[in-house]
Amino acid sequence: MPPLSAQDALSAVQRGVPWRWLDVPVALADVASEPWVVVLLALALFAWLEYEVKDVVKAFLPLGVALLATIGVALAARALGAVPRPVGEGGAGTASLLLRQAFPTAKVGAVAAFTAYALLAYGRRARATLVLAAAVAVARAVSGTHWLADLAGGAAAGAALGAGAYAAALRAWPRGHLARLRGARRRPPDAGEAVAERPSA
Repeated sequence: MPPLSAQDALSAVQRGVPWRWLDVPVALADVASEPWVVVLLALALFAWLEYEVKDVVKAFLPLGVALLATIGVALAARALGAVPRPVGEGGAGTASLLLRQAFPTAKVGAVAAFTAYALLAYGRRARATLVLAAAVAVARAVSGTHWLADLAGGAAAGAALGAGAYAAALRAWPRGHLARLRGARRRPPDAGEAVAERPSA
């Protein structure tokens, strides 16, 4: 049985609307949500925002832990008896029982962890991650391989683990790289050195 009903609202939309024109963008977003691709995207973003390789590594390590934890949580939940995927998915040809389980989705969780962590670490400079998160959410929704609860559970778990990894890194290294990034964001903008001259009396 599905977690909420035999056919939740998401599956009703999937069956009622033709999505053929979305096949290519959905496939691209689906690939972008693979955990190993998320790792590459994170490294690319951090390399763009940082100046030195060592800072990229320092910024990525807590996120790497969060991504591993997200995948571990998804696999553990499935092993403990998660509900099956929607009808027609994960049939007899599926290689593993874990692949036939749906809750929570590790792909959405990985993207949510990346998004939450990047926004906390870099603020508005990491806004592009929101586009990725939205694209992956839509792609997984219209692909028909998950229930609505699977997507929500994966997103919540991933975001919590990403934020938790950021908070843990700040606590473990209060003067580390992430703390310096936060301090730079909180520093008031420079008023500038040019000061208007007072009119002479």
